[in-house]
Amino acid sequence: MVHTGVAAPIITSSNDRARRWFGFALGVAVTIGAVVGLVRLWPDDESTGGEGGLATELPSTIPADSSATVLPGRGPTGEPSQRGGTPSSATNLFAGGLPDVVAQLSSAAGGPAQVLELTVYDTYAYLAYRDPTDPGNIDRRMWRDGSVGQADANPIDDRVDADTEPGLFSLADLDVSVLPRLTADAVTRYPMPVAVTHVVIDRFLPFDERVLIRVYASPTDGRSGGGYVSYDTAGGFVSVCC
Repeated sequence: MVHTGVAAPIITSSNDRARRWFGFALGVAVTIGAVVGLVRLWPDDESTGGEGGLATELPSTIPADSSATVLPGRGPTGEPSQRGGTPSSATNLFAGGLPDVVAQLSSAAGGPAQVLELTVYDTYAYLAYRDPTDPGNIDRRMWRDGSVGQADANPIDDRVDADTEPGLFSLADLDVSVLPRLTADAVTRYPMPVAVTHVVIDRFLPFDERVLIRVYASPTDGRSGGGYVSYDTAGGFVSVCC
């Protein structure tokens, strides 16, 4: 029988190899195209906040320190330099009002017969005292913004023992109404402008057995210097140190 028309091509093994190579080349081309597209879409360093980093949106303002911890009835914990809150702008214990503050501290402490130290800043004050309900303990209370906090252990000396007992004295021995005069006098005792930073009242053992009022001051221009001026409990000048 005679067939007419175009005969179908016969596929040989060489045609199979050509198809496999064509498929492989096509796959490589697709992969390269995908990689190029990802590179173009990948954010640069300015949008990621650093080389190879992840994009991070930073706040436009830094939040206020939130490290202070407030406990019910006690106010912020920790030393004053670590605390949040804003002290009353009307309070300046260097200028006056300390007798009333000391009376509030003593009353809250149960009227202790003996105290170890009274420390005064412009807007707050600490009283370390022998606990009337447990004479073996030394507690500390802080006055700030018109109120007295609860008792805490004194951070350095919290027990009455052979070392701390010689430092105890009576609040009745103090005339804290002299403080404004002493803080005004202390700044005149230095050859450079200084400002009062705080006041410590205690027995300055082992250097002096007397109860002394030490008014600390620092230069106002940030230079090193300053120190403290010592006065007796009646407000009499004793010495300038450092």
